Amino acid sequence: MIRIIFFRSSLNCFWERVRQKFKTAQYKKKIEESKSIYNFPFGNRAKKPSAKKLRAELEQLVPKLFDLREMNRQDEVKRIGEELKLLQEALQERKKNRARSIDHRLKELLGEARRFEWD
Repeated sequence: MIRIIFFRSSLNCFWERVRQKFKTAQYKKKIEESKSIYNFPFGNRAKKPSAKKLRAELEQLVPKLFDLREMNRQDEVKRIGEELKLLQEALQERKKNRARSIDHRLKELLGEARRFEWD
């Protein structure tokens, strides 16, 4: 039972992480494209923005990108914490059922175990 819960929870965490990364990547791409940080015009001097204007744009853009990266890191830490909690619960469950699990495994190895547990 704990394995199914752990698997479902892991799967849900995975899909939530994928959705969040996709949304963040879209937002990041939108910011980068809107500010043209990577498409700086080098060819024509008349089209180049002044250093002050470029600095002002970057002063707005860089903190937003930094915040996005920090948000991703916080989400990752949260996800790892939740996964750790589930692993600890599974470990406690295994400790609780240690004797029964060992006995069952011994019976399996010796051919004494029944095929189905509900018999």
